Amino acid sequence: GDWDASGQIPLREVHARRLDRFDAIDPTEGGKSDRQNVNLVYTYTPSAQENWLVQLYGSRYKLTLFSNFTFFLGDPVRGDGINQDDSRILYGGRVRYNRLWNLGNIPIQSTIGFETRNDDADVGLFHQQKRRRLGATTKVDVEERSFSGYLQHEFFLREWLRFQVGLRGDFFLFDVNDCLPANATDATRIRGNTTDGIVNPKASLIFSPFHKNQLWRDSEVFVNFGMGYHSNDARDAVQPGGKPLARSTGGELGVRTNLREKLDLAAALWLLDLDSELVFVGDEGTTEASGPTRRWGVDFEARYPIFPWLLADLDLSFADPRFRVTGEAIPLAPTLLMNGGLTALFGNGFSGALRARYLDDRPANED
Repeated sequence: GDWDASGQIPLREVHARRLDRFDAIDPTEGGKSDRQNVNLVYTYTPSAQENWLVQLYGSRYKLTLFSNFTFFLGDPVRGDGINQDDSRILYGGRVRYNRLWNLGNIPIQSTIGFETRNDDADVGLFHQQKRRRLGATTKVDVEERSFSGYLQHEFFLREWLRFQVGLRGDFFLFDVNDCLPANATDATRIRGNTTDGIVNPKASLIFSPFHKNQLWRDSEVFVNFGMGYHSNDARDAVQPGGKPLARSTGGELGVRTNLREKLDLAAALWLLDLDSELVFVGDEGTTEASGPTRRWGVDFEARYPIFPWLLADLDLSFADPRFRVTGEAIPLAPTLLMNGGLTALFGNGFSGALRARYLDDRPANED
C-alpha cells in the first residue's frame, strides 16, 4: 500500500472555504506499507472423538508513516512533521487438541492448547519535513515474546443445556534496546526489559428453553463471563511504573435463533471493563496507556438467504464507552457501527458482494 492523506485539518479552515474536503495543510502526509505472510496448518483426526491442529506462521511487516498533527507549533521554521517507522519479523505457532469423552453419562468436549508469538522489531520516531528526516526522536530494537496455554471443558448436561468453563495463562517477555547514535540531541533514549504474566478464566451457560417447540427449537439463550487482556507498547512497558498487561473483565446476556432453518438472528447485551485504556494522542500521533474504562452496549446480527445464490446480512452495534473515574468519553472510541450487504454466489467459484458500512460521530477527545 502507498497513500497520500489529508491528515487532521482545522475545521475553521473548511468553514472559511480555504480548504475543501480533500485538501491538506501539509500535502506530504501519508505513507507506505507492505507485508508478506507464510502460514502452515496441519490437522490430524485419528478418530471421530479426537483431533489435532498444528499451526506455524511467519510474517515480515514494514510501515513508514508521515504525519503532521500540529503543523508549526513546535518548529515554526521547518514544521512539526513526524515519521513513524516500523520494520519487524513476527513468527509463532500453536498446538491444539480436542477430545470428546464421557464422565458417567455426561458427554464432555475438552480442548487443550499452547501458543507462542515472537516479534523482532525496529521501531523509530523521527522529525521530518516533506518526508525528509531531520533527526531522530526515538529509535529502538524491540524483542517481545509471549507463551500461552489454555484448557476448556464443555459439558453437555442435557439436550437443552450445556456449560463451558476454561482457563488461560499468558506470559510475556519485553526487551527494548536503544539504537540512537551517541551524538543524537533532543532525543529520548529508551531501554530496559521486563516480564509479566496473567491468568484469565471464562465460563458460559447455554440453554434452549423452547427445544420442544417446532418453530423455536433452534433458539438459545446464553450467559457469558470472561477475563482477557491487552499488551501495552513495549517501550512503555519497560519504563518505571509501566504496566505491560492490562486486564479486561466482561460479560454478556444474549439470545440467538434460526427460524425455519433460514433466518439467523442474534442479539446480546454486554459490559466490558478495562483496567487501562490505550488512547490515541492526536498531537503526537501515538497511543498512551490511560485510566480504567467501562463500556456497555448492544449487538444485533441477522443472516438470511434470499435465494440459494443470494445472501443478505446485517450487523449493528451500539456502545457507550467512558472512563470509570471521570465519566468522560474515550477519545475516538466507536459508539454506533453498522455493516451489512448482499453476497452473490455464482456457483462457478466466483462470488461478488455489495456492502455498506457506517461509523457514527464520536468524541475526538475526552470533553
